[in-house]
Amino acid sequence: VMNLRNLEHVLAREEEVKKRAVVHKEVYDGPQVRYYSRD
Repeated sequence: VMNLRNLEHVLAREEEVKKRAVVHKEVYDGPQVRYYSRD
């Protein structure tokens, strides 16, 4: 049971990290795309 809980906790944490990574990626990609489109 302990291992299962730890596994679920790790998976949930990975999902949070992925969500944050996606948000940061959108924030960083946005300006870059604008600069490229201007050029």
